[in-house]
Amino acid sequence: MWVTAVETEPIAPERIDAAGWTSRLPLLTTHNIMHSFRTTTRGTIVHTTRKLQVARRARRDKMPAEAVVNDLIRGFRERFPTLRDVASERAWGGWIGETPSNMAVAGRATPNVHYSLACNGHGLPQAPYVGSMLAEYLGDEEMPEDLRAIWRETPRFMPGIVSSASTRLGWVDDRAKDLLDRRR
Repeated sequence: MWVTAVETEPIAPERIDAAGWTSRLPLLTTHNIMHSFRTTTRGTIVHTTRKLQVARRARRDKMPAEAVVNDLIRGFRERFPTLRDVASERAWGGWIGETPSNMAVAGRATPNVHYSLACNGHGLPQAPYVGSMLAEYLGDEEMPEDLRAIWRETPRFMPGIVSSASTRLGWVDDRAKDLLDRRR
């Protein structure tokens, strides 16, 4: 899946406080295709996902689709109405791995090659954790229980599970839920 991120211009801390985000802890929506928000040390807000893209061939330009960026900006303004005037400074994208179970995968590809992948959009917290468990295991320690839960003795990769149609349906479902929530 191709995931897009947008970063705002710097925002005064008191404006973020006034928007109700005093903890500065990362925020995630509960949508099927989540929208995440995190503050940076530069005083900006980076927000990601909301709408996924899939492609049969790898993108070379690393530039997200304009419609996806506009949807992210719209979602940011809906989530933080008091920050509607904050400009977006840049956008970028990158590939993430997705699995049918929504769980990361780890295993052994060859006797000398071990892997961990597909943190399903949660790589920042999951990848270091899975990597540390893998390092423990490779250091002749017993396999941690959490690693055992995602371990694959034989690599099994099923291409074509996620399609443009399925990601579009997920996005439509999430936006419909947003409309229903606003009416309540």
